[in-house]
Amino acid sequence: MAITDIDEQKLEQFIGHAATEVGAALNVALVTLGHELGLYRAMADGQPVTSQELADRTGTQERYIREWLNVQAASGYVVYESGTYLLPPEHALVLADETSPFSMHGTFQSANAAVAIRERLVERFTKGDGVGWHEHHHDLWHGTERAFATAYRSRASRTRLSGVSAARRTWRKPASCSTSRSRASPAWVPSAARPGCDSDPGVHTSVENP
Repeated sequence: MAITDIDEQKLEQFIGHAATEVGAALNVALVTLGHELGLYRAMADGQPVTSQELADRTGTQERYIREWLNVQAASGYVVYESGTYLLPPEHALVLADETSPFSMHGTFQSANAAVAIRERLVERFTKGDGVGWHEHHHDLWHGTERAFATAYRSRASRTRLSGVSAARRTWRKPASCSTSRSRASPAWVPSAARPGCDSDPGVHTSVENP
């Protein structure tokens, strides 16, 4: 491949763009890690903390927490100032509170699964076969569950249904293939049916989230 006419400015711009994309992809895993370890929740009070303080709060190692916090600061997820790190309240609604209608943890978790399936996709691209729902990493099932639950909570909080019968009609509609949390009815819809089409791995979670 011989290229003789190169616009160096365009090349530099694209390299910068590609590097940003790689950084964003790597941070997807770190955001999910932060949720699993309770790091965002431990910062949800909006008070600045040092890496040692956050490690003490979460029972983790300061050396790793320091690196995690630095990446979060560089990505704009937390604010760094004078040796401390702060999670803004607006960011906490997205990252620290899974009951928030703005929570995006499920989206990040699903994105991890999309990366994890890469090796199997090489064969599917050449043979044309599909990828079964059951073949994905479990992060896809649980991430989808959380993402849909967030969307349903958001919708329920903004929509007033007139009468229980209307509520039951709305919530009797079959849900997408996922685990039961995304199909859960709000407390103000008594005895609502929640049919769905769980795959085997989701059945276990359905029992845990009736």
